[in-house]
Amino acid sequence: RNSFEEVLDYFREPLHKELREITLKTALELPLLSPAVILERVLKLTQMVEELKNRVKKKQKDELNEWKELLKEKTNYLRWLEKKHKRELRKTELKLVSLIFLDLSFLLRDVTVVLSGNSQLINADFREGVEAFAARIKKENLMKMRKRVEDFQKIIRENVDWKLSIELMYLILKEDLEGETDIRSLFS
Repeated sequence: RNSFEEVLDYFREPLHKELREITLKTALELPLLSPAVILERVLKLTQMVEELKNRVKKKQKDELNEWKELLKEKTNYLRWLEKKHKRELRKTELKLVSLIFLDLSFLLRDVTVVLSGNSQLINADFREGVEAFAARIKKENLMKMRKRVEDFQKIIRENVDWKLSIELMYLILKEDLEGETDIRSLFS
């Protein structure tokens, strides 16, 4: 997004770091994880997104209360402010969820880079996991996974249930990793 300050803000927030770590570790450990464990990890991701959203909500509530005190009966501005807050909250949610998909996209790019013999990783702090993942994946399955994440990145911009989308994406990625085509096989 060409915003160095936004990147710094992202990495200053401990929950963002934890969100990235769980996102990447879950993807790297997909071959070893059962669907139940995947869903537990996704639940943790969604709880962190909700916690970050709740922080924004609290700031918005405080701002609204200040304005209510100042404006007393001028409700037009207050209604406008409430609508603005609602849009900001949705934007925050979408941004956080988009970061999950972006982290996955970069991770799968790193796996592709390792398979091609290059060593320039975006997620250099996960090099060991990326290399281990690359050692056990077929290139065609990796390409399927990359396409899947791209598809979910597009879908999430629509008014869809982002929590369900993340759950489904991880389960489908596990399926793609194993080269299967029927997600129902994950639950047999």
